[in-house]
Amino acid sequence: MGLQERKQKTKQRILATAEHLFTTQGFAKTTMNDVARDSELGVGTLYNYYPSKTDLMIAIFREKLVAEPMLELVVQLQELSLADKISRILDMALRPFLSVDRALLRESVSIALGFEGNREDVSPAHLMMDQQLFQLIAEAFNQAIQADELPATFPVETAIRNIYANVVSLVMMYLVDAATKPSDVRHQLHQQVLFVIGQR
Repeated sequence: MGLQERKQKTKQRILATAEHLFTTQGFAKTTMNDVARDSELGVGTLYNYYPSKTDLMIAIFREKLVAEPMLELVVQLQELSLADKISRILDMALRPFLSVDRALLRESVSIALGFEGNREDVSPAHLMMDQQLFQLIAEAFNQAIQADELPATFPVETAIRNIYANVVSLVMMYLVDAATKPSDVRHQLHQQVLFVIGQR
């Protein structure tokens, strides 16, 4: 096994261990020493891979994100309507967050919003949606404009901001309302996409 492969396996072991600990005993109560011990690594080695618990949290979610080429493929699917393209892109982007323990997701959002720690380099966008996803949604809108499915004056940037605001709102609802299921979030998001593009 080569060095890079060993490093990748070590990263995967660290992230699996950290996710288990964050889920079972909470982010705040888990220490880097706990993660190192349960990963069977020295603390110094762990810090070489991830300088802080926040970096671990971000890495856990980033590992779960759908590969960008798959998202780009959705944009190219001609048989999908514009609303379906955007809804699928958002569904793929949200899947990591809706598939983890809800308490862990709450803590991750608290970190992103600055309620835990003091990380200037952490924002909601780090944990919820990458700039590349906005670009893919913009590409889907621009394709629809070129195909005369939307008027040339359609406000793409405003539409994307509205969609993002809806994503944030629905994820927050999912966090605070235990009765809200991931399928509820997906359904409501699709309805909001239809509203934003004027199909409802």
